[in-house]
Amino acid sequence: MALPGGQIIVTDELAELAQTADALAGVLAHEIAHVELRHGIRRLARVAGLSAVVMLMTGDVSSMTHDMGVLGAGLLDLGYSRGFESEADARGAALMRQSNRDPETLAVLLEKLSERSASGGPSWLSSHPRTEERAQRIREGR
Repeated sequence: MALPGGQIIVTDELAELAQTADALAGVLAHEIAHVELRHGIRRLARVAGLSAVVMLMTGDVSSMTHDMGVLGAGLLDLGYSRGFESEADARGAALMRQSNRDPETLAVLLEKLSERSASGGPSWLSSHPRTEERAQRIREGR
C-alpha cells in the first residue's frame, strides 16, 4: 500500500504470493502510480472536506444525525477511491510497459489476491473496482 507521504509498504505475504520479480514490479508500479497521482493526499483532503460539510449540516458532532452523515460521506468516498484504483491500475500498467515488463503479471496477481480475500460483499461497498474489470482493463491496455 502507498501511504500519503509517498512510502510504499509491501508485506511478506504479498511478496510470497507474487512469486516473480515481474509480478512484484507490477504491484510496485501500481503503488508508485498512487504516489505520483497524489491519491493519498487527495483522499485525506476529500475525507476532511466531507467531514466538515457533515458537521456544518448537522451542527452536532455527537448526534445520531452526524453519525449517519459520516456514514453517507464514507459511502460517497468509496466511489472516489474506486476511481483512484482504476487510475493507478492504468498508470501502473503503463509503467510496466515502459520498463519492458508484461502488465499481465499484475492482472494475474490481482486475480490471485481476489481469490484469497473473496469478501463476497456488494461491489458498491468496496473501495476497489471488481477484480475482473481491473484485470480486463489492464489486459486491454486501458
